[in-house]
Amino acid sequence: MKWATTLVLALVLMLVTQLPATYRQALRAASDIYRITPDANVIDPDEYALLKQLPQLVPAGQRVATVPYNGSSLAYALENVDTTTTHILYVGTPDITELNQGLRDAETRPSVCHAMADMNVHYALDFGPVEVNRWNYRAFYPGFADLNTAPGFVPIASSGHAVLYRIDACG
Repeated sequence: MKWATTLVLALVLMLVTQLPATYRQALRAASDIYRITPDANVIDPDEYALLKQLPQLVPAGQRVATVPYNGSSLAYALENVDTTTTHILYVGTPDITELNQGLRDAETRPSVCHAMADMNVHYALDFGPVEVNRWNYRAFYPGFADLNTAPGFVPIASSGHAVLYRIDACG
């Protein structure tokens, strides 16, 4: 009986004295990932400033093409703006795959325009080529590469390197 009581007391003491510090440390480390700083993993001040403008720039019901790995999908969570991807673990569809592969070629690629029409996409967010894990995602999402030089993509708002394009490529 003494052995069981000693074991229970040792466990209680461990939980009471050790767990809160470990919990605080884990919470601090996790929250650091989501801080809005110039070298942020998920979203930097330029990107956040542009996201804050989206409700005034994107009409309700129209969708914004986004890359799930660069923070642009946070337009959905933070500003309630419809996006093609809502988080990193999004479910791909043929239309989303078409945009991810060929969005920048919408003017000459009718299948992209069909996908845009199916999804009611009229805008695209460009947060640059670096994604949350510091990789260059454009190898996997070539449709979002260099939208600034793609015909039919009109910049309508920007904040630093973050740009919102209206897509006029499909006429």
